[in-house]
Amino acid sequence: MVDLKSQYLDIRDEVLTAFDETLTGMQLNLGPNVQAFEREWAQYSEVAHAVGVGNGTEALHLLLRAHDVGPGDEVITTSFTFIATIEAIVQTGATPVLVDIDPHTYCISPQLAAEAITPATRAIMAVHLYGHPADMGALAEAIAGRDILLLEDAAQAHGARYCGRRVGGLGDGAAFSFYLSKNLAAYGEGGVVTAGDEALAQRVRSLRVHGSLEKYVHEMIGYNSRLDELQAAVLRIKLRRLDAWNQARREHAARYDAALAGIDDLTLPVVADWAESVYHLYTVRSKRRDELAAALAAAGIGHAIHYAVPCHLQARADRPGVRGRARGVGVTAMLRRSSVKQDATRRRRRLLHAIAASTMSVRPAGFFRALSRCGLCEGEIVSTLDVLGETDQMPEESPRGPVLYTIGYEGRRIGDFLATLLALRVRTILDVRDSASSRKLGFSSGMLARLASRIGIGYHHLPSLGVPPDQRDDFHSLGTVHSARQSYCSRVREQAAAALAEAELICGSGDVAIVCYERDPRYCHRYALSGMLGEATGLEVRHL
Repeated sequence: MVDLKSQYLDIRDEVLTAFDETLTGMQLNLGPNVQAFEREWAQYSEVAHAVGVGNGTEALHLLLRAHDVGPGDEVITTSFTFIATIEAIVQTGATPVLVDIDPHTYCISPQLAAEAITPATRAIMAVHLYGHPADMGALAEAIAGRDILLLEDAAQAHGARYCGRRVGGLGDGAAFSFYLSKNLAAYGEGGVVTAGDEALAQRVRSLRVHGSLEKYVHEMIGYNSRLDELQAAVLRIKLRRLDAWNQARREHAARYDAALAGIDDLTLPVVADWAESVYHLYTVRSKRRDELAAALAAAGIGHAIHYAVPCHLQARADRPGVRGRARGVGVTAMLRRSSVKQDATRRRRRLLHAIAASTMSVRPAGFFRALSRCGLCEGEIVSTLDVLGETDQMPEESPRGPVLYTIGYEGRRIGDFLATLLALRVRTILDVRDSASSRKLGFSSGMLARLASRIGIGYHHLPSLGVPPDQRDDFHSLGTVHSARQSYCSRVREQAAAALAEAELICGSGDVAIVCYERDPRYCHRYALSGMLGEATGLEVRHL
């Protein structure tokens, strides 16, 4: 924590002068202070590029977006962090996979991060917590030879070093926050993305201004996340003092170390040999946390609990596969993903139990909460497919050769439906149901798409294939009657032909499930459709 008022009094004259010059010049949109600060921060962080953005949370989000992280991807990080780390991942559509920390540095455990890697892993987000860098070398070794990004959440680590190098340039990009409590703080909000790659930096520059690098020309859907010109002016003034302020923090920490050494039931912060911490916070652990906090408050000593509730226990953050509870002052919950080396029979039984439990609800959250209660995390479902065998509760497993399945859906519970897909080792779902009608008759296409993404199954939605060829002229589709105008019917036929060609490509790899309605022959032609696709691809067709 920092005394912002006394800090301001030290730099007041410079700040007021900078504000007057900025407002006199009126270049307030990514003006000269923002541009100068980006150059100065890049030089300070020992990286090629720095892009100023609105705040630290948006820096994390834009960094992930610039790397095209999105639905179907997993990002490994720690639950012991500020919620913004998790928010940024979720907002891209990706799935955060939470693992435990190193109990000494409070940063992500490289060993547990390595164990959490699955085929869906797209990135590891290392959080440099409390100003202490994560073990980036060990994390880099864990992903060596794999197409996995190594990203830095450096919101609390301005100026920290790992093996002599500044954080911010140790991976495939980093995000910093300049929130008012940080070592380098604006008088409001601010953030920056650092990158060694010019193309990545350009994508962030585009994303922060509505997907545009040229006025009124938008190459992508972006955001409004510019670093404010006045805040940049403040940051430039403070940056010149940052090293001295960080050194003062280290000296204060050394005094705390000396004064608190030897006190029972008090664990002091540790700095790894390869690290240079900037002590964003001086964090201690105690089994008598609440009693200690009350004593500090009574003595008028500023303090806080970082973090009283870890991310996986926050509202709406009950991610499957993470469990535990917080202990001590500022110590994380101990989270461990279930070992992939567990006995195959036990894992299969637990998965079946979870699927059975999920049939009580058609909501995706219910299914994954059931998995969590059984000790399974969603990333393990894919691994579990390797040990699923023939059981009384699940259909017979598929043969070695690729198969094209059709699954007539009407009123199935989502647990039963997913049990079928998992048992058959389906790799891709081809959904030909109409989106609006599917919501009335069961779980929607959108819900199925999200579930498929979370359990590692591909998903394609081609509703125009749900219209039988002989009905495309009057288009009685799923109970909705449309006019038989010539132009409309022609467009329907063209859409269906294009969709059929796309379906042939999708089904070519095999182990595809075509999801459709089954009871009313006017609205479903599952046998004709699967017959055409089977003939075109040479796959065996099975109807379920």
